[in-house]
Amino acid sequence: MAHADVVLFSRTAEHPRHVQTTTALVRAVNGGAALLTQPWQKISAAEILRWGAVPAPDDVVCPAGSHDARDVFDTVTVRTGGVFTPAQLRARFAQLSRQDAGEVLRAKGIVRGERGYLSVQAVPGELNVKKSDVPGGVLVFVGRRLDARRLNGLFRGVLPARRW
Repeated sequence: MAHADVVLFSRTAEHPRHVQTTTALVRAVNGGAALLTQPWQKISAAEILRWGAVPAPDDVVCPAGSHDARDVFDTVTVRTGGVFTPAQLRARFAQLSRQDAGEVLRAKGIVRGERGYLSVQAVPGELNVKKSDVPGGVLVFVGRRLDARRLNGLFRGVLPARRW
């Protein structure tokens, strides 16, 4: 992200209250990029491909200033080691704010499920869990002021791990 010419935001229509905060965070990492915040449904692939070659429209923010991403975002990797059900994952992600584990902006990974592996994708207010053919046992959290101890405690599996 630090070297991108254009940063495309997804799900801006679904999470409009997060757009301003997220654009400010990205501005701190890459002051030279155009930030496209228009909902994806309103823009064609051809328009996306020509953003770097034409003047920015009204819904593109061209920020100033530059900082290293490590000055803005924390990353915590949790080796889950256990087995989760989708319901257990939903319950644990719902607990994030109550556990004071920091401001999680993005989480993704692959964990063990009861009958295979589960792919996990999360942004504030949204969690997607689906079957994965790729093995794993790790969740990665990106955000601000993340508490690695609390995140590790919250995402330990509740069922014993099995060999597949």
